[in-house]
Order: sequence, then structure tokens, then C-alpha cells
Amino acid sequence: MSNNDKPFIELSNARLPEQRRVMEIIRDKGECPFCQDNLARYHKKPLIREGIHWILTENQWPYNNTRVHLLAIHRQHTEKLADLTSEAWSDLGNLVTWAEQHYQIAGGGLGMRFGDPTHNRGTVRHLHLQLLVAKNIDRNSADYSPIVLYFG
Repeated sequence: MSNNDKPFIELSNARLPEQRRVMEIIRDKGECPFCQDNLARYHKKPLIREGIHWILTENQWPYNNTRVHLLAIHRQHTEKLADLTSEAWSDLGNLVTWAEQHYQIAGGGLGMRFGDPTHNRGTVRHLHLQLLVAKNIDRNSADYSPIVLYFG
């Protein structure tokens, strides 16, 4: 269980059947999938870059119409922004700046959910940031949808 005795996973916010299946296993084991001891067991994407406080990886279940969908995951289990040090914020900025250059990102979005996933539509109760870059899709196409972090 998490620091406040709530599950690490919020299944009601899972978007995809495979994601839900994996998260049911994680929930039943009572583990945080983003804590370092568990990450390799559940997350099947390679680590792209590592900082002192964060790791950078691809999202295992990217949003539709994304060219890039990365996760920066805090190395230590935390759920609150207030728990981050100025060094952790700086480290996160360095990783995001590296990704912007490496992936030649002309524009995109950052989203960080924190706290209780029943309030922020998240699935994992462990602080992480999402970096999103849309595919170049014709805005008049039926496939076009802007990237948004859904807080519905």
C-alpha cells in the first residue's frame, strides 16, 4: 500500500485492456509499479536516460496520436509535489530539456499528476511526469485529435 494506506493502482482510470490486466496483477500484489525494485518487472520499455532523481522511459501504453510519449519517473516513491527538492526539480528539467533536443521536439506538452488518482485521473500513485508530442496529422482528418491529459 502507499503512504496513506491506499492502493498504488487506480484501476478505474486504466484506458486499455492490456493495461488493466497488468495493473490488476500489480494491485493484487500490493506493489508500486514505478518503484525501482518493481519497475523492470512490470514496465517493458527500456530506460532512455537516467538522472540523479528521475529516470526517463517510453510510456508502455502511449496515448493515441502521439509521436513521443515519455515518462519521467521519480526514483523514490513519492506522491506529493511538496516532497520534491530543488535538486529533483532541476534534474527533471535537465531530462526534459535533453528529450526536447534528442527527439527534435518543436512543440509538445508536459503533464504531472500528483496526489490521489481519484482526483487526477491517474493510474499510478507515484509521482511521474508525461512528455507528449503529437503525430503530424492533418487537422481535417478523421484521425485528428489533440493530445490532452484527461482529468474528466
